[in-house]
Amino acid sequence: MSQRTIRTPHMIFSRERGFLYVRSLPKALLTDDRLPKQVRWPLGQNHEIARDVARQLNDAFDDLLQLIAERRLGADYLLQSLGQLYLQHQRVMQDMRLPLGSLITPNELAKGALELGYERLADLEALSTVLYADAQGDYVFVLLDRGYAERLEMLPFERYDVSLGTPDLATARWKAAYLLDALEQLKRWTRDGYLHVLHPLLTRTLAWEQFVRFVAKPREESLLEQRLPTSLTQLEALPGLKYLASPQSELFRIHQGSDGGYSLRLDFHRMGVAHLTPVGVLDLELQTTDWILANLLFAVIAPDLLSFLTAIIAQEDIDPAALLKLLDQIHQLLEDYLKGLPKANGLPELPPPSAPQATLPAQTQSVLQALSGLLPETQAIALNRALVQSGAFAPPASGGLRYAALVERFKQHHEVSRTWTNADTRIQNLARLDALVEIVGPGVAIEQITRADVVRVRDALRLYPKGRNKTPGLRQKPLAQIMTEGGYDPIHPRTLKRYFAMLKGTLDFAVDQGLLEQSPAQSVQYKAQAAGRSNRSYTREQLRLLLSGPVYTLEAPPRWRLHDYKFWLPLLGAYQGARLNELCQLRVGDVRQEAGIWYLSLNTEQAEKRLKNSSSERDVPLHRQVLAAGFLEFVEQRRQAVGGDRQAMLFDGLPPVRNKLPGATASKWFLGNGTNYGGYVQACGLGEQGRTFHGLRHSFIAQFRAQKLDMQIAKALVGHTDHSVTGHYGRGYPLEVLQEELDRLDHGVSLEHIHYRHYLALQAHQAPTQGGPTSTVRRPVTKTQKRNWRRFIPLSVAAR
Repeated sequence: MSQRTIRTPHMIFSRERGFLYVRSLPKALLTDDRLPKQVRWPLGQNHEIARDVARQLNDAFDDLLQLIAERRLGADYLLQSLGQLYLQHQRVMQDMRLPLGSLITPNELAKGALELGYERLADLEALSTVLYADAQGDYVFVLLDRGYAERLEMLPFERYDVSLGTPDLATARWKAAYLLDALEQLKRWTRDGYLHVLHPLLTRTLAWEQFVRFVAKPREESLLEQRLPTSLTQLEALPGLKYLASPQSELFRIHQGSDGGYSLRLDFHRMGVAHLTPVGVLDLELQTTDWILANLLFAVIAPDLLSFLTAIIAQEDIDPAALLKLLDQIHQLLEDYLKGLPKANGLPELPPPSAPQATLPAQTQSVLQALSGLLPETQAIALNRALVQSGAFAPPASGGLRYAALVERFKQHHEVSRTWTNADTRIQNLARLDALVEIVGPGVAIEQITRADVVRVRDALRLYPKGRNKTPGLRQKPLAQIMTEGGYDPIHPRTLKRYFAMLKGTLDFAVDQGLLEQSPAQSVQYKAQAAGRSNRSYTREQLRLLLSGPVYTLEAPPRWRLHDYKFWLPLLGAYQGARLNELCQLRVGDVRQEAGIWYLSLNTEQAEKRLKNSSSERDVPLHRQVLAAGFLEFVEQRRQAVGGDRQAMLFDGLPPVRNKLPGATASKWFLGNGTNYGGYVQACGLGEQGRTFHGLRHSFIAQFRAQKLDMQIAKALVGHTDHSVTGHYGRGYPLEVLQEELDRLDHGVSLEHIHYRHYLALQAHQAPTQGGPTSTVRRPVTKTQKRNWRRFIPLSVAAR
């Protein structure tokens, strides 16, 4: 291992593993075999983060060792303390992988009930104006500093206005509650995450900014803002820049004037040069009333400004001319920084808070609301606002169920009903629902969603980024920012159709639960263009190449393992038409015989089995070519190998993979890993032709059609739903009818070279493995097991 020493004690660098924390325990303490001689804990790849974490570990270890020495504590205490320290380190490193660590994301916050936000909103409304309407009729949220800046360690402010971009009072109150809840979350945030280590003040500012952007009215950024890091992802791309870590400085501070405009205030009295200047205090305008932008400007400008001022006051004899020159340089510095930022207008005067009045009776309110429905939309909104502000109407607490809350109910419904039992399906559906919440808007009241909104969402989905949750550069970015920046591939139209179906599903669920009278998506359609059959099915030549591949033509054992599934899956896919997962989850007892006909029982008799739908559960006779290749010999050999256990897997070498279907391992063997291994299709010369295992199923159906065989029987064999009236009666076709038609299927490819006996002979000459993930032969491990001190940690500590 190549290592280079870093100045931080106990931190080393390894090219293979990155930064490590390596610390040897004092020999005097190593009187117990359970204790490790040395700990080697990972610190990641980022130098600044690793250094910060290593310093924290140094302090923790120093305190622990000093405590043990002073109190003469034993090995049990040291072991327990090491366990606690290790678990804490794991949590820190896990949080460090995220820009903001454990801080809740804007999308996740929007899914909640916002109890803290609504509680805080009610308190503030009793003290001052929180919402007012601008000239366009949209509501503006007003935040007065009541200790927020100090608790968040950001610049002080007097007043902060956020345009919410909605004329609807209920929606505006939800957004106000959202922002107030976000402030509470920021106050509780432990400042973890790797960005805070690198740029504390900017990270705190942008952490708040992401919540504001989530609910605020979209606006165009000025040329200056385009140069500043105005998002977390932009801040991540600037690791080399150094910004002021704290909003505190003895030489200057931020100031917000009575009109809301921010300025940098230089205090010449504190500098000791007031006698050399015409004024004791100088205010340099920052041309903004925006609290976030003021924080960003301060963090960017302050380091240069600080260097100017410290240079001048460090002089013993300050020349007045030099001081005036310095002031000119500061003015020029500010002018250069503020290029592209238009001067902001002052904040409007706040209307006084409405005096509490007795509200009208509920029946009278209902009549007025009904009458407002006869007015044009703008007049109806104005009337409703006037009535609320006058006190005649009580403002709605939340304005009905929000789309984010509806989605949460939708998720819970499917969790309880266990309709998403497949792990992959569940993960995909949850990700799609999160995307829909972001596009529709978490704070949108479901009764306000119109057909036009559904069409807008459908069109927005056409631009949704492919693999967003798997791409680090896209995962943390707001969707609006991703779409604005571009430079990505959108999802496939067929995938889009699934997203749109999920949207309609949530709205249909609302109707079913009595939350909506009618779904606004009812008449909106989306049709994805089907892929051409020629692009999905195998040609005869391609099928010949596949069935003449290495597993069928080898003369000597290869280096790769000769698992049985590699021999049988291509044959079964081509001649049985079954899905890959259906074949990979077969048990020994699923190969059955009835009236002299051997068949595969594709069922869900075991809880872990998964089928696509109810039509997928079926009995499929074995094709004559599969039988001729020795399938029954294989089944008998497998039955003997597992001691007659009918529940044993038919194909060994397919270990369960967490959150994956049983066919995951076989799929990777067939298609490759997407990097340096092209899979079995590449070994057959089909690597560049886009062939998949599912294409064998399409070839099966296409061959039925080409030979003019009975397509209704084809549907029964592949498990497609028969929508005809008669298709709902009885078990289906008798096995003899299915077998007769299936045996007529002929791909026109010679299989004379294929028989399992040849493959079995190759297996016999292949050396057994010593326990790889797909091995069925395991040799006893004779090497002495490496001692791991963590296995001695008390369960009460390890379970935390």
